[in-house]
Amino acid sequence: MAARIDQRQNALLRRYPVWTERTLDQALDAAAMEFGDRAYVVTDERSYSYAEIKAWSERIAQGLYEAGIRPGDHVALVMANYPEFVATKFGIARAGATCVPVNFLNRRDELGYVLRQSDARLLITMDRYRNLDYLRALDELMPGWESAGGGAAFPRLDRVVVFNLSSDAPRAGAARFEELIGSVAPWRGIARPDPQAVSDIIYTSGTTGAPKGVMLTHDMLLRAAFGSAYTRAFDDAWRVIFSLPMYHVYGY
Repeated sequence: MAARIDQRQNALLRRYPVWTERTLDQALDAAAMEFGDRAYVVTDERSYSYAEIKAWSERIAQGLYEAGIRPGDHVALVMANYPEFVATKFGIARAGATCVPVNFLNRRDELGYVLRQSDARLLITMDRYRNLDYLRALDELMPGWESAGGGAAFPRLDRVVVFNLSSDAPRAGAARFEELIGSVAPWRGIARPDPQAVSDIIYTSGTTGAPKGVMLTHDMLLRAAFGSAYTRAFDDAWRVIFSLPMYHVYGY
């Protein structure tokens, strides 16, 4: 017989009697330590365990470090709901950087606005998605981005990394997403992970004006996650199916 709502809520409170501030990657690490073999991300093709996502995010964090990303830097992410989004999100957090998840339906000028306004130092983007050609948009926004990054038009953008989804040949000279996880160097972590640091800048839709970047901290997101689990009385091993885009705060 399924536990009642109050029983499930009380179980959560017993499990977390005192709130401990953590960064997002620290929360993932704690879950991986306890539930390492359990499925965390389930797709049509395969499932990824907590331990697998943790290890993947460590490789991405090391790749970001080798690309020059340091704590406090902003990394823009144009990616639909793929497992790579999850691993990259935790990799950015692990590196101490701030993730800027971008609406992947943005057109050229909308993308340019977010990249400029967010002070992104690195962009990870799909090459194509549905009828959108992001590389063409970059060609028009910042010619020569493959080697020069944002150039004079986007002086803070040092580098673009391409997540290839289409059957097109990879763009010559452009950094590929696989290179972020190609390092053999172990991730050593950062000295002082700060749960109060800004983990994400999520942009509003701009319904009544220009989109605004809303700054969220690691602790804010984890408190919101706990609040959702508590008010909905989540039980151990429940699964959540969703189709919301992960760049949107509700899908996040």
